Amino acid sequence: MNENSKSDLSVDLNLFQTKVAKWGTIVGVALILLGIASLAFPFVTALAIEIWFGITFLLVGTILLTQAWQNRGHSSVAFEMIWGLIYLIGGGVMLLMPLDGIMTMALILGTVFVLDGIGRFALAAKAFATQRRGLWLFDGSISILLGGLILWNWPGDSAWIIGVLVGIRLLLAGLVAILVSNLIRRAA
Repeated sequence: MNENSKSDLSVDLNLFQTKVAKWGTIVGVALILLGIASLAFPFVTALAIEIWFGITFLLVGTILLTQAWQNRGHSSVAFEMIWGLIYLIGGGVMLLMPLDGIMTMALILGTVFVLDGIGRFALAAKAFATQRRGLWLFDGSISILLGGLILWNWPGDSAWIIGVLVGIRLLLAGLVAILVSNLIRRAA
């Protein structure tokens, strides 16, 4: 490898790091703004998330039933139809009974936050720089703490706790994204 090739790779890496840092900051600011909105309107946040899941389940169910129709005559059609109906029914129930859907969602969200925190710990174990490792460990700890709070208070206060804790989680994720972007920017 000659000097020009090494120089080109260095420029490409610096350009890549600069772009990553820029977009990390943009994503971080967007997450912080969404977090503030979630904290200001926790019930609206919980209801919006629940409706989003209900609509998504309806769409997935429709796609699976369409796929089953396209595959009629194949041995997997019955399974695909049952799976599609499960999603359709789940989505319909979420849209028709949003408060029950919010309670179910709180249980799922608490579990996801705990698993996300464990994943952040795994990411921290692989982080190259000690500064990033500390940020990932902090982020993972907060995620586990928030997930634990959701699960501890379940099913009571499900709507409020979803909105507030999702807001806190978004704020912290945005802050960490900005801090990591600044570290990347300094390294570039």
